[in-house]
Amino acid sequence: MSELGIKEKADKDKYNAAIDSLTNENVFIMKYLYENFSIEEVENYCEWDVNLSVERRIGPIKNALIQMIQKLAKKALLNTFIKTLIDEGQFLIPLKCYQSTDITDDYGKIVIDKCPAKKKFNKAAKKLGCKDYPWAWEGLGYCKYWCSPLFKKFLNYIKVPLEMEYTNKGCIITAVFK
Repeated sequence: MSELGIKEKADKDKYNAAIDSLTNENVFIMKYLYENFSIEEVENYCEWDVNLSVERRIGPIKNALIQMIQKLAKKALLNTFIKTLIDEGQFLIPLKCYQSTDITDDYGKIVIDKCPAKKKFNKAAKKLGCKDYPWAWEGLGYCKYWCSPLFKKFLNYIKVPLEMEYTNKGCIITAVFK
């Protein structure tokens, strides 16, 4: 928490309560959609939310970004993406969870260990009685429906394919330059 500048216990408690509330809300919506409609509606909701997140970040500068991408090397863009992910994503994945980051001429790789976002999602799914639902199956719901699509959408702008390998408590994210 200190990476975020949160040092007081009361502030840490508020932060944790806010993240738990957001996670519980998303799991509740996914449960409702699955029970009352179908898995396709869960997927549509998650895709809508990912698109909204990307548009909020990139939408206003999309054309300028595309022009810039055509002029910059993919390695430099991936380096910027990883730095931005680490800097701005700390509210979900603190610095201490990044086991390693590596960028070479051929690929970029991030290893995340003990992902708190995945842990909170799985805890909420269990609490709401839906841990055996297809979208929460094997504890990969957060990875499959939120994290992975968001990363893929961002990296699609720079035409870098993304591979994700899921582990029990985290993941290995690899982007290979072609």
